[in-house]
Amino acid sequence: MKRQDGLYTLMLRSFHQGKKVEHTEIISVFSKIIDPYEEWMGFLALSENPELEFVVSNTTEAGLKYQPIPLKKESRWNLFQES
Repeated sequence: MKRQDGLYTLMLRSFHQGKKVEHTEIISVFSKIIDPYEEWMGFLALSENPELEFVVSNTTEAGLKYQPIPLKKESRWNLFQES
């Protein structure tokens, strides 16, 4: 998404009243894109923005893969634990 300046193409293909319908539209709704794996602190900083309305997370089926990796004590995910 960053390489595309936050733009993506929506393609709708269907049939309406027996006729093939195709619609293509450029979507430009993202104001900021953060990869939490590369920009973890920037990702956390978003939560401090009172104007933040939406967070979109997109993972395709190809991106979902279980890996049995034990959680290390120094893991960045431990930042969410209560003290």
